[in-house]
Amino acid sequence: MSLIALPPEIFVLILASYCDIATLLALGQTCKALRPLSFSKAIWVLHIKRLQQQGLIARREAPDPSELSTEALVDLVKRVVLGPESWRVADGQESFEPHLEVARTTLPAPMPAERAGSDLQRLVTFLPGDDFLLVKGNDVDSLECWDIERARKIWHSKPPRENTRLLMDAVERCASGMFRFAMVYAALDNHRGDWIFEVVQLDIASDSDLDAVQTQLLELDIVGLPQVHWHHTEVQLYGDFGILNLFGTDELFLINWRAKTASRINILRVDYHVHSFNLTANCIILLLGRGIFPPHDSETVFAPICLQIYDPQSVALEPFESPAYFDNFPVQLSSTLSPILQQKITPAEPNGTEFPFALFVYPSPLVDDTFRVWACAYQRRAAFNTADLLLHHFSLALPTRNRTGQSARLEPAPAGPVETTLRTTRNGIIGPNNMHTSITYSGHGQLLRMASGSRGQSIHVLHPHGHQGLIELPELKPEGGGYVFMSPSLSGAWAYAERDEITILRFR
Repeated sequence: MSLIALPPEIFVLILASYCDIATLLALGQTCKALRPLSFSKAIWVLHIKRLQQQGLIARREAPDPSELSTEALVDLVKRVVLGPESWRVADGQESFEPHLEVARTTLPAPMPAERAGSDLQRLVTFLPGDDFLLVKGNDVDSLECWDIERARKIWHSKPPRENTRLLMDAVERCASGMFRFAMVYAALDNHRGDWIFEVVQLDIASDSDLDAVQTQLLELDIVGLPQVHWHHTEVQLYGDFGILNLFGTDELFLINWRAKTASRINILRVDYHVHSFNLTANCIILLLGRGIFPPHDSETVFAPICLQIYDPQSVALEPFESPAYFDNFPVQLSSTLSPILQQKITPAEPNGTEFPFALFVYPSPLVDDTFRVWACAYQRRAAFNTADLLLHHFSLALPTRNRTGQSARLEPAPAGPVETTLRTTRNGIIGPNNMHTSITYSGHGQLLRMASGSRGQSIHVLHPHGHQGLIELPELKPEGGGYVFMSPSLSGAWAYAERDEITILRFR
């Protein structure tokens, strides 16, 4: 008995249980009999709900997926993979014209009174799913979480100690739909290097007017850290693990917050430094290279950029009690660890020199246990005293199920590196923790430029194939002191943050 001979409802149940979206699309191309089954609305409704649960599709895009047509459900996935429709480039064109939606949401998020006279830059982050916004400032000692649709603040963090300063934070969307935060604090008069590493869980009911409920999972006092450039230090959180890149020391601090164990990983490499990293699917992904952005008059030596992936379970962690002295944590050399995968990145030009810059990793909406990796690098052009931004695209497969013959893989995209038309300096695009801009799953980026006089601001949307789209925002004035932050996820949302309000902009 062939599969096609099964009753349609049984066959649809099998497809819904065992086929990811990529398999469904491939199956629909095999024969006319399977195409309508692979595009069964019931299957696509289940996939859209799963992607919403993962934070890959905003709930506002489909409050009730069952009310949408199959074509509309497929279009939601296309928006994830390709970006908003107005961000796509038609055949034969070199540019595109982004279109903003008419509807906008404004959040009344005033600057704290004690900061009113300061030159404070408000930093905002879309939480996965783009239904909530995280707001902070360079010197603000707490985070605020805003419900975008209801335009109301539903949570703000409280420092675990008085006279402490929030240095950095990371967020993870849990399978349950809750959010988990890692926050690192330091004393305002901190001269010894004493930090507090806190992990909290936030229960946010998207269909409720109640405030979010916070549960503290860990509070660890770390005493005697070495002097580091904390404003470049990154923190990541995934599952039971948190990790700090102690910028300036070439050390990673790995902690299992649930088991209360930790260790230091020393990257002892003369030719490589850690420039960015990511913690996903319980894997540590390192972007290694030489130099951040060398002086224009310096002689550079070619050293390929390298991606290395490690299993945190392979790191020997030891129990701790708070407070814990940093020097008492065990140190493990990276040379004693065997990477699961590694890949040297060949420069786009044979004699070119590239310098690693940022790393973005997203789960694939199409293929289970697969991730899209964007490794960003600068390609220096000495003749023009500028640098171009290069995007190196990889597919990372980390099978978590018992699948015969499947193993972890890291493969570059067949098209090779993409050179954008963005000419920039060392401050052109900054890392994902600051979120001034980022690279989305679809590979789009964004650059804000102030216009002269009263013309407002213009924003360049960068297409992953090197094209640009320009959007003028005359109502956003340069004197307003605002900045545009792009969602790193998949819906094409922007937040324009001024001193007293934040405007959410969305694209068709």
